[in-house]
Amino acid sequence: MRLFSFFHSSKKEHASAKRSEAFEEALRRFDEERKKNPMEAEAALADAGKAISSVPEKHDWHMAAGEFYASRRDASSHEKLKNVSRSHIEAAPEIIEAFKKEYHKESLLDFIPPDIPAFHRLAEIYEEEGNIDGAIDVAAEAEKLGIRDGTPGGFAARKERLMEKRRSR
Repeated sequence: MRLFSFFHSSKKEHASAKRSEAFEEALRRFDEERKKNPMEAEAALADAGKAISSVPEKHDWHMAAGEFYASRRDASSHEKLKNVSRSHIEAAPEIIEAFKKEYHKESLLDFIPPDIPAFHRLAEIYEEEGNIDGAIDVAAEAEKLGIRDGTPGGFAARKERLMEKRRSR
């Protein structure tokens, strides 16, 4: 046994330790099939969705589904991506709270929420569709929850840019 082995464990190991066997098996099938057989991958993804038994699993499922549908270029996948993104955003407060309890505990450092790319994806989709108000709402919600998007200005700058775009119409 290693002394201080808890320093060597990752968040991913902690999250996977909480996964149910059914969820884990369905995601394994999904990973195997997503490049070879998208229809089988989608069926495995649906099975994983039915097997969700914890908040970390809910987050993992949304991450996998979002990535899968974002990589596909057909109209059906585009609609599914929007639906998965909306669902992930709805679940975001619950996910953030679970991550705070699991990983932040009583730390005096600022909490950094988990990555939830659904905010970025849905804001972009809405903007491309001309739904500027929808994109602003998504950016405002992300900003309120402290979600980061990897850009210098973050969602606050995105929201301001979108508001300027709306005013200039």
